Amino acid sequence: MRRLSFKMKPAAPFRLDLTVWALRRRAHNLVDRWDGRTYRRVLALGETPVEVEVSQTGSPGSPELLVTVPGAPPEAETEKVLRATLTRMLGLEVDLSGSYRFAENYPRFAQLSRRFRGLKPPRFPTLFEALVNAFACQQLSLSLGIHLLNRLAAVCGEGFPSDPDGSGAPVPSDRPPEIFAKKFQKIFGGAPEAQGREAPQNLKPQPQRSSLLPLDLHLPQPVSFPRPQDLAGLTPENFRVLGYSRNKGRFIIELALGLVEKTVDLEALARLDDEAAIKRLAEIKGVGRWSAEYALLRGLGRWHLFPGDDVGARQKLARWLGYAGPLDYDGVRRLLGPWQPYGGLIYFYLLLDGLAEDGYLQDVGGGG
Repeated sequence: MRRLSFKMKPAAPFRLDLTVWALRRRAHNLVDRWDGRTYRRVLALGETPVEVEVSQTGSPGSPELLVTVPGAPPEAETEKVLRATLTRMLGLEVDLSGSYRFAENYPRFAQLSRRFRGLKPPRFPTLFEALVNAFACQQLSLSLGIHLLNRLAAVCGEGFPSDPDGSGAPVPSDRPPEIFAKKFQKIFGGAPEAQGREAPQNLKPQPQRSSLLPLDLHLPQPVSFPRPQDLAGLTPENFRVLGYSRNKGRFIIELALGLVEKTVDLEALARLDDEAAIKRLAEIKGVGRWSAEYALLRGLGRWHLFPGDDVGARQKLARWLGYAGPLDYDGVRRLLGPWQPYGGLIYFYLLLDGLAEDGYLQDVGGGG
């Protein structure tokens, strides 16, 4: 079998485990997978999905990554694209030495910085993926949001090995509703129209009622995150049967269609400052201040931004600082003021702190 393999050297210090957990956020994430040693993700290179495997062979102080792509031709152009994608996603060239020196002046910040030393601020491969993640998680718990994203990837993403609808036949790239229905039936064992109402927004893992889809999915093959062309041909009703509101479905479809038809230009946002980029993002239906800041942090790598409207992150920040009063957006900015430009880095540290409390992280010491 063909296999592409190459090595990468991140800027030290680097820990793949911490960086991947900051990217995947929850253990049930089916797109970004981690088995304790190897990070795996299906990426679409043009029209061809490939599964990338990344493991760390060097120490945090002298890091080296081994990248393996089973089934991919050992071509220079493929390696070039994957190197660029992984460098961006895993923050391999981000230099945090300034943050380490800065943190030593603040005991609370220093404790987090030392505990999670080696984390690099991760990014989604595209700003489109960041925005779809934001739409899915709006006004929901992060855990439920990722369940919804799993469903979307399972039905609309590309499988590896490639067999999008389970029939062996080629599938049009615009994913019309009939293809959605066919793959939905294969995964969930019933027609979409028979699945009842959308999931309530406060749904938590619990014994399933017959009208709801299962939260935990066991897929026969890994899947990629859907591309704009995979979602542009769907309907709000397709999203509703996956547990999304119709409005969220409309927002995602309109964004995907705008990208396919080139009436929306997300790439241009990288050239704008924060204020201008947030204003431009707010022109997209469904994008508010939280979604815009989340997209800039996780889609463009602006790790000075702490999404101040993120209720869960605000609660973690208040607990970390021992702050007893109510905390709003302006309060977050005030509390983080002395530690700028590292607000987004603290956001990731606090995410890892919660994962460590839940027992998912190894070799990070106590919370102190």
